[in-house]
Formats: sequence, C-alpha cells, structure tokens
Amino acid sequence: MDDMLKDVREKSEKHIEGQLKQEFYSELMNAVVENNPVEVPEEMIDNYLDNMIEDMKRQYQNQNLDETKWREIYHDSAEKNVKWGVLRKKIAETEKFEVSDEEVDAKLNDMPGITDEMKGQIKSMPYYVDNIK
Repeated sequence: MDDMLKDVREKSEKHIEGQLKQEFYSELMNAVVENNPVEVPEEMIDNYLDNMIEDMKRQYQNQNLDETKWREIYHDSAEKNVKWGVLRKKIAETEKFEVSDEEVDAKLNDMPGITDEMKGQIKSMPYYVDNIK
C-alpha cells in the first residue's frame, strides 16, 4: 500500500510540475511576443498551419477535416507561434545558446508517453526538433 501511495504521489507531482512548466512557457511566450512586435510573412503562418493540419490528419485519420475552418480557427494562434519562433531564434543567436543532439534526445526521453517510434518521427521533422531546441 505504501508503494502504491508513493507511486501516486510521484506521478501527481510530475503531472503538476509539467502543468506549471507549460503555464510558465505559455506566459513567457505571450509576454515576449506582446513586448517585441515583429512582422512575419503570411507564408510562414500558412506553412505552420499546413504542418498543423497534416498532424491533425494523421491523428484523426478517419474523420473529415474542414481545412478552411481549421485555418480560420487557428490562424491567430499560428501567427503567435510563428512570431515566438522568430523571436526565440533571435534570442538564441544573440545569447549564443546551442543545443546538442544529445540534449534533444534527453528532452525526448523525458517526455511521458513518447515511444521510440514517435521519437524517430519527431527527430525526422526539423520543425519539431527546432521547437525542442
């Protein structure tokens, strides 16, 4: 019984820690984007939406997806994410941040529920690797 309670506590703490990190990251992204106006070409937003929609198609294989509707719904979010990507890259260049392939592997290994097959797929997509870095 003690082992079970310990396991539940550890899983709960990891879950809460993950939520707090996600909230912090989201607030950081919003603050950086709001305080550093940057123009991004509509093509970059379209490419982001293309990748997002392709992911959704893979995830929901048997369902019809109204791409036009999804593009409308997620356009603002995509624009914010593209701006964040541009700003984050500029910050990394200015501060000379570098992330090795080993650090990317370590980050993927820390992600709960990620199988080896999923890791391989993620590592084959530069967009996702850049987001991890």
